[in-house]
Amino acid sequence: MVWVEDVKNGIYSVIDKNDENNIFYIENMDTKRHTSDSYYKTLAYFYKTKYQNTKFDIIFSSDNNAFDFLKQYRDEIFGNVPVVFGGVNNFEISMLENTLNYTGIAEEMSFEKNIELILKLHPKTKNIFVINDYLKTGRLVESQMKKVLTKYSNRVNIIYNQNKTILDLRRDVSKLHDDTIILMGGFFSDKDNTNMSYEQVGNYLLDLARVPIYCLLDFNISHNVIGGYVINGFAQGSLMAKSANKILSGIPAKDIRVLFEETNQYIFNAKALKLHNINEENLPYNSKVINRQITYYEQFKDMISINVLIIVFIVLVYILFKYKQNIFNEKGILKFLVYAPLVFLPLIIGTLIYNLVEHNQKRFLNEIATLKVEYLQEQQDIAYNEIEKINKYIVSIKKQMTNDLRTELKKRVDDAYTIATNIYEENKNTKSESEIKHIIITALSKIRFFDGRGYYFINTNKAQGVLFNGVSKLDSLPDLTKFKDVNGNYVIQNQIAIVNEKNEGFTTHFFNKIGETTSSKKLTFVKKFEPFDWHIGTGEYLDDFNVTIKQEIYRYVSNIRYGKNGYIFAITSKGIVVAHGDSPEIIGKDMSKAIDSNGVHYAKEIIRKALLGSSEFTKFNWYNKQTQQIDTKYGYGRYFENYDLIIGTGVFNNDVRTIIDKETKKLNDKNDEQIKQILSISLIVLIIVLILSYMISNKVKQIFENYNKKLNNLNKSLAKR
Repeated sequence: MVWVEDVKNGIYSVIDKNDENNIFYIENMDTKRHTSDSYYKTLAYFYKTKYQNTKFDIIFSSDNNAFDFLKQYRDEIFGNVPVVFGGVNNFEISMLENTLNYTGIAEEMSFEKNIELILKLHPKTKNIFVINDYLKTGRLVESQMKKVLTKYSNRVNIIYNQNKTILDLRRDVSKLHDDTIILMGGFFSDKDNTNMSYEQVGNYLLDLARVPIYCLLDFNISHNVIGGYVINGFAQGSLMAKSANKILSGIPAKDIRVLFEETNQYIFNAKALKLHNINEENLPYNSKVINRQITYYEQFKDMISINVLIIVFIVLVYILFKYKQNIFNEKGILKFLVYAPLVFLPLIIGTLIYNLVEHNQKRFLNEIATLKVEYLQEQQDIAYNEIEKINKYIVSIKKQMTNDLRTELKKRVDDAYTIATNIYEENKNTKSESEIKHIIITALSKIRFFDGRGYYFINTNKAQGVLFNGVSKLDSLPDLTKFKDVNGNYVIQNQIAIVNEKNEGFTTHFFNKIGETTSSKKLTFVKKFEPFDWHIGTGEYLDDFNVTIKQEIYRYVSNIRYGKNGYIFAITSKGIVVAHGDSPEIIGKDMSKAIDSNGVHYAKEIIRKALLGSSEFTKFNWYNKQTQQIDTKYGYGRYFENYDLIIGTGVFNNDVRTIIDKETKKLNDKNDEQIKQILSISLIVLIIVLILSYMISNKVKQIFENYNKKLNNLNKSLAKR
């Protein structure tokens, strides 16, 4: 099925199937024909047996049936393997209740946009005939459509097909009047459970329609179907793979937002547009037009200019009638045979060359249109991959720096423990316990680290405070038994439990910093000091630690370059630029209200889409330092919630101009080469034709002379008689 192939190819465009590290297993469930519970149980048993020794990192699923099957049987068959689903109709977040490790792409059919499109392109439309099958997905689509399209009841009459056989439905379609438009959903089975591919639906149903046909799914765009704002299988697959990459990089599936309507595009069938006289200029912005291929017949037809042939024919007829007395005689015919090739052959050659250039130009324009779309998609994929690399870097650097922090905290406490132990050993025989405690507290209270943020604390293992924030508590020893963090966890008791069990270890708690109302996570290391039954420790707020990570991210981002002029930028959710690889002068500026020459709030749009988890690019105008002029740019960003950062990049559209220039030069070279070939061949043909004309004219002249000679002899003979 084309949809399945498109989804797979979309996945492969992000996760290379030819990479030996990526191994794909594909199962087609065939649920368009088999949907019984017993069938699902059989499949579950089969998969469990087949894959009992195979460990998976990701499971992809496409369509509602596969999604429901996994919700019921995944844990039994595969365990808690992350699932990235796609193609789920009528998706609601509640569907993920009581599930773990699920995210994906909802299949949101754009009913409103398609109705608006139909009414715009066909303002005289009175009826829209909606075709869906009566399988599970088809019923979900119709119920969802009915909810959305009630607001159009005053503008157009929406008719839904009945559950009929394909033959009955054919009759309905063939009788539709000119004021009706067809909107095609999914149709895979009729009333008699006759299963059909989309090709068969096109051949047996849609080709009969005389009215325009729009659709909701891209694989229906064939035959005489115009297209519309459709769900794109390739885009679904690529977005599913991008979500999978996030999971593989360490982001939990539950933290990856389910995407809605991200895979819908305006896609149209060039042949159907031409059939129904729809001007491409009236199509929505950023529409993709497919099926522009020129057939052999069209190529041949385009090589001949009908207008030129008509003119040549008229001129030829005019000459024949005007000079018929001079032509239709012996000398005239002989001259015509000799000189006609000299006149008409260059005319034919000129017409051929003209049509050749025109034909190549049409093909060139089609190729350029396709090239622009493919180039932009390719550049956007590169941009996405660069952000994906940064995501992996951030995960890696966070892990590394977290390990470094843990090592540093332990080292600091070990140093404090060593200082306290040395003081104790040096003075235990000469000073009192109280004096030794005072010396230790004095020594440790003055030490600061982590840019002044770090300090030591000491508590007794009976939950009494000894040293806190550089202040000695020896005189009061406050009771900290019931000291809790903002989540109600007993802080000191947890520390005591760790040192009593392991002598040392890490704890985490949430506190409000001094002067702040929001809580922050703090990582603490504590170690038991046996001589006085203390534990010594220190900690670091991870918010402060994240500042260090952010600085490393800013440095890394600012130094990234890729392609000809690719760079990375980082901006907060409030619109403050914190790093920019191309324009460091705007670092620190608020770009949330910035607009381009077309009035686009580009930064605001990039931030909005990033916060929603969208992979959609934002189009805007931006100064291109390479070309030193304003150029069209497409920007994309991803939100990193832990750091409140949108890290993004963009691609300039001007690079395609260079490619177009190269293609133009190729076209001109091709035209020149073909013209040279035509002229060379034509010259040879002309010489051959002239020689043949000369030979034929001499032969004809000889025939005429022999004929005249015989005729003269006959006349003489008759005269004598």
